[in-house]
Amino acid sequence: MPLSSSLFFADESKFKDHVASDGSFLHAPKLSVKSVKVMRGKGGDGQSCSDAGSLSILLSLPKASSFTFYEFGVYFKVVNDSSKNNVLAGSQYPMLPVKVSGNKAEYILVWVDERPEDQRKIDLELEIFSVTHRMEIGASSKAWVKSE
Repeated sequence: MPLSSSLFFADESKFKDHVASDGSFLHAPKLSVKSVKVMRGKGGDGQSCSDAGSLSILLSLPKASSFTFYEFGVYFKVVNDSSKNNVLAGSQYPMLPVKVSGNKAEYILVWVDERPEDQRKIDLELEIFSVTHRMEIGASSKAWVKSE
């Protein structure tokens, strides 16, 4: 399993139309946020990954969705960072999941964290939406990320 989510690159040749029973085309799915977990860096000697912080987000597709998690990327947009921590400043691209199980997928975003004694709290509001290979954007969901 990868240590973090990899980038999604839109490619229209990979786009697959999804058609509803009435013949209409289905749009990019709206995702549900199932869980959000933060792991702070523990410092270190600069030689290991112990200084990495990570954010694990578990998302799910609607039960009746014909899409799979590999048919689109997921964009995590910071809409409010009241802590001014900028931990996800480098996560400005759609991502692929690190793990998929049925209609659920886990995404892991990482950053170089400060030493534990210098760490500031994390207080973020995220807007999360899918982006298809045709660059169609799905309806957004919200997630709140908090850590002391």
